[in-house]
Amino acid sequence: IMNDVYAPCLCGSGKKFKFCCYGIQKKGGVIPATSECCKFPIYECKVLENWKETGISPVYVTRELTKDSYVFISYLVDFWCLGVKDTTLKFGISKADLKHIYSRSDALETISYQDARSLILGATDFAKTINIAPHSSWNGISSSFIEANLVYEKKFSFGQDGKPYYVSGPHDYELYDVEEVINKVSEANGHYTVHI
Repeated sequence: IMNDVYAPCLCGSGKKFKFCCYGIQKKGGVIPATSECCKFPIYECKVLENWKETGISPVYVTRELTKDSYVFISYLVDFWCLGVKDTTLKFGISKADLKHIYSRSDALETISYQDARSLILGATDFAKTINIAPHSSWNGISSSFIEANLVYEKKFSFGQDGKPYYVSGPHDYELYDVEEVINKVSEANGHYTVHI
């Protein structure tokens, strides 16, 4: 949902939202957002302070539409095995909305945009080494938002001691073929913990 009607429309038309896709949203439709979102300036990026210990964290990337209107994506990233598990996109949110989102997480640290890209893209590439693709929400705007087609700095390590370690989450049985994930991890000499 886009709240600021005078922000540039996210469909990439160059018009103000009010004079473009506002009618679509008002009728309950979805704004046809495109890769144009990556042209807005980065406002901030955040990750859990203890992401290395937990192996999983949301990575928040926010771009500024206007002085108090932002487009925000949360990437749920499994750094030890699965890469991008899910993404959530919010258009036209305010600073108060951002503060509310951040308050629902444990201690967060601000990181650079390049570090956010390195975490997300590095984890995605690590998962691909054992033939695990990113969640379907990764395709389209979620990948273009962080310019996934551009080179990124490979400054972080993934897995545990470089090997995959799969810890099943509460919704993994709905999202993955868990037995297949376990087989891929085992073939790569990794480890796993599955909650029953």
